[in-house]
Formats: sequence, structure tokens, C-alpha cells
Amino acid sequence: SSADATDSAGASMRFTWLSVDPRSGQVVAYPEAVSERLEAAAAVDDGHRREVRLAGFGGVYESLVVHIGRTATGRAGRLQGVQENAMTGGQRDVRRILVPLGATEVRVHVQRTRGWRFADMPILGVTEERRVPLLPEGASAPDGAPPWVPTSVARSPAEEAKEREARSRIAAENEQEGLVGLWQWSKLLHVADWRSAPPEAWGVYSADQNAEIEVAWRQGLWSVAVVVGIRNYEVIFRGADGGKQVDKALRKSRIVQRRAVTPEARDAALSSVPDWNMQEDTPGECAICCTTFAESPSVPVISLPGCGHAFHGACVQHIADRQGTCPFCRADVDWVAALAQTFASHRGRSVRVEL
Repeated sequence: SSADATDSAGASMRFTWLSVDPRSGQVVAYPEAVSERLEAAAAVDDGHRREVRLAGFGGVYESLVVHIGRTATGRAGRLQGVQENAMTGGQRDVRRILVPLGATEVRVHVQRTRGWRFADMPILGVTEERRVPLLPEGASAPDGAPPWVPTSVARSPAEEAKEREARSRIAAENEQEGLVGLWQWSKLLHVADWRSAPPEAWGVYSADQNAEIEVAWRQGLWSVAVVVGIRNYEVIFRGADGGKQVDKALRKSRIVQRRAVTPEARDAALSSVPDWNMQEDTPGECAICCTTFAESPSVPVISLPGCGHAFHGACVQHIADRQGTCPFCRADVDWVAALAQTFASHRGRSVRVEL
């Protein structure tokens, strides 16, 4: 079990380790086995920062490294860390906390400073509280899944077995052929036969998002969270190679599909900047989510006619739905004309992105 301790009142306690998603602010607890490895490294408290590799736990853990250190000099400082994905470069804030043995939930506070991080104390109007479910001692994340991936999407036992078998078969065939997964979202909200949709009708995710979706799919999970600008989506898998991207807040969904391609074709698709972003013509950042357009090339950008202000289509969607004014200068907007300018070109053809 994880390292145990006793508080000043004599109650039995244990240490657990948490991480926070910098984009969504979701806080999750590491499975016990991972916490034990982190705790073992923390026990060697020689004042130096330590590097803990999580290889051996399978799945996405194979590429994760946690850097552990104290917030201040000496043993009085709080132990914390930074999780880094060696493949994607993505990072998460990591925190070590003391909880009672048998606890099923812990409350922590986070704050957003260009990304969500743990807060040392609650500050009114600045921090937010998160309730974090704790895995029982001895339990692990389902199928070796990374702890931040949601897993509760209903399936009958027969459906679960059939779909997992189909995914495993496809993954094995892809590996033999040297192929990898490229996840795409439909630019059209209503598609009668998505398998017959032309190539130009599909957009791509960022490299990090594509990797997270692929890991969840390979591990037999039923959904994975995706954050685009200020929008929170859930990619819900259905069938062996597809599913839906759902925005519960705005009650919108679109089809997603997985294509088996060569690593070179995947990297080319993920690194290419779609024509709709017009990077040179619309420099700067989205005024709603404060992310630069250069940092988010896979996200469609809307440049408003008249005032010329530009925003991520995902971020400005709720304003367009209610026919609101420009969120930057409050000028009236012809949203029909604005949305009509959101195009993606492919071999001389184009498909408007329906938001």
C-alpha cells in the first residue's frame, strides 16, 4: 500500500498524488501503484529535484516522467511536481497530499494562470474547489487507463466484448502494417452517410489531442475529454473506428472517425495549417480563450466582417447562436456572412465548417 503516516490527532493517514489538466482544470488521482513509485522517490529527500519515470505501467504511462521537488529550501517546503509527456511535450501540475486511510474523496483548490495549477490556499474569486474521487487501496484505473480519462459510458456486456475485440484486432493489424491512428472530426453537423463523406469534409485535432484520443481508443475506453478554446467536448467512441464529439453545454455533436495511416501521413496532417486559419492575415490571439492562432492551427478561426476581429470558431459559437455583437468591440455582426467565410480547402474543393 501507499506510504502511511499519522497526523497530530493520531488518525491513520496516507499520501496520494494528484495531477491537474492545464486545459480543463480536471483533477485526478494517480492509481495506487503509480503513487507508490512517486512516494518512494519522495522518500529520498536529499534536497535535489528527482526524475521519476512511469514506464512499466503500460499505455500512456510509458512516455510520462514526473519531476519532484520542494516549493522551498529544506524539509519545510511542500512536495510537488510536474508531469511531462516525453512524446508530446505536454505538462501537468502534480501535488502530493495527505488523506485519511479509506477516504473516497478529497477536496483541493486550483487556479488558472495561463493554465490550471494547484493553489496552496483558497482565495475568493481566484481559486476554484475540485472534488477528486480516490481509487480504493489496491485498485487501479480500468484496463491501465490514464486516470484523467473518463470511462463511464454505458454498454451491454456483449457490446463491450465485441467492440473491444474489434478494436484490438484493428490495432494489431495496424501495427503489423506499420500504420497509426489519425482522428478526424466532421465539418458537417448533419451527415447522412459519414463513411462516404469526401476527404475535404474532415478536420483534424491537435497532435496532443490526437494522441490522447488514440490512447483511450486502444485501451478500450468509451470516451475521452477534449478541450478546444473555452469549449469542453467528450469524444464518445461507438463502433470499432468512429464515434461522436459531444458538447453537452451547447447540445451539439458531430461525427468523428479514425483513419489508419502511415506515421508520415499522420504527422503531415497534424502539422499542416488549414486554409481557414489564414495565419498571416489574422495574427494575434483569440480574445476569448487567450490562445494564439499559431498555437492552435487545427482550430477554425472566424474573422468578423466589418470590425475584422478574429476568434476561434469554437469559442465564439455561443455568441453566434444568439446573434450577439462582437465580443471585443461590441459591433453588430452579420453571423451568416462571418460563418460563410470559414472554409477548408482540399484539392481545389472546399467544405464550409458548420459550427
